[in-house]
Amino acid sequence: MDLTALLISALIAIVYFLVYRLFVYKKFNWKMIHSIWLPILYAIGFTGFGLSLLSTPWFGANRTTLSVIQVLVELNLPVIIFFVLYFTTTFLDQKKVKA
Repeated sequence: MDLTALLISALIAIVYFLVYRLFVYKKFNWKMIHSIWLPILYAIGFTGFGLSLLSTPWFGANRTTLSVIQVLVELNLPVIIFFVLYFTTTFLDQKKVKA
């Protein structure tokens, strides 16, 4: 993937997190745990897509283990960013409650 596609996928994750955190969580008082299902489904779908793509001879041939991992990380970059933001804010919220 080129840098533009990676930036767009990262922005999608950030926007999804912010919309859920600032709108749904605050306005409707839903728990943030409900926000994880869409990224999990995305990760399952794109991991399956990536593995099927890597099994084709024209894309997956002569790939090392590191390049296979790189492809799967690039496909699941929005999910990784979402969960980093999710666990960071959860940790910070718990520190605020304890203080």
